[in-house]
Amino acid sequence: MGWYDVPRPIVPDLIVQHGRNQASKPALLCGERRWTWAGFDAATNQVANGLLQLNLAPGARLAVLMQNSAEMALLLFGAGKAGVCVVPLNTSVSDAAVAAMVRDSGAAGIAASGEHCRRVDALLAGGHLPGTIRKLGVDAPADGHWTEIAPWMARQSATAPEIEVGPDSECNIIYSSGTTGLPKGIVHTHGCRYDWGTDLAIALRYRSDCVTVCSLGLYSNISWVAMLSTIVVGGTIVVLPAFSAASLVDAIERHDVTHGGFVPVQLQRVLELPGIATRDLSSLQAIMCCGSPLPPPLKRATRDTLDCELIELYGLTEGII
Repeated sequence: MGWYDVPRPIVPDLIVQHGRNQASKPALLCGERRWTWAGFDAATNQVANGLLQLNLAPGARLAVLMQNSAEMALLLFGAGKAGVCVVPLNTSVSDAAVAAMVRDSGAAGIAASGEHCRRVDALLAGGHLPGTIRKLGVDAPADGHWTEIAPWMARQSATAPEIEVGPDSECNIIYSSGTTGLPKGIVHTHGCRYDWGTDLAIALRYRSDCVTVCSLGLYSNISWVAMLSTIVVGGTIVVLPAFSAASLVDAIERHDVTHGGFVPVQLQRVLELPGIATRDLSSLQAIMCCGSPLPPPLKRATRDTLDCELIELYGLTEGII
């Protein structure tokens, strides 16, 4: 008797499969912009080819210091197709912390947006970052020698690059908050991220028809839970540029959001929103809360108002698997 050894899939493989098997289904929504799974597959190929053209070879690391945007989501998952490890950084940390994490990670490139481009330029001018670092930007200063991401992507081929990326290849490095000392960079492989996303998709009740809202920074591991779980099942990711209770509730109603990951203060703000009891949040099926303890009164109020499954999860940065 023979055995068929099934190749172990990773997230880039899932993007290709969804692009082929459910090409017209929405994959990514951000404001008025949207990508089907076929479009998401093609756009992440363009990112991968662009990174390779910048000589960011497989095994290189790309720091990401960006406000939420479609470009950020495409970078995070396009890099994986090139074998480039992304290092998403919390935009609220100090300039010194940004410099320390970029140096610690050994990033050969950095992607930034708006004001964060200027932060990077100041760090470079002060000698706090290596002068050889490649710079990709969204709304970057015209005189800062940045490569603007949208036109850069448009120049690239949408064909998948011929790069071998496997389960043991690095996917991303997530830095801890540093509450026990200096921030620590935790390296997650593609195999780890696939297993992690699959396990969490089951635990958090994700389904193929899910619509997941990401209202926290995409650098956060809470957002990675939401994005990876959605990609595992082939659902739809809705990216909010920034959080406000009003914009979150509007997105839930507009897109029939079913899932999301939040911290307790976000739930508190939603419950305090005037007229929340009259809003149609009936599409919600299951939400995750993590990051800090959820007080029992807030837990009960959230359950009663949102009327969906509420699941608490902790210990995300180091990885559950």
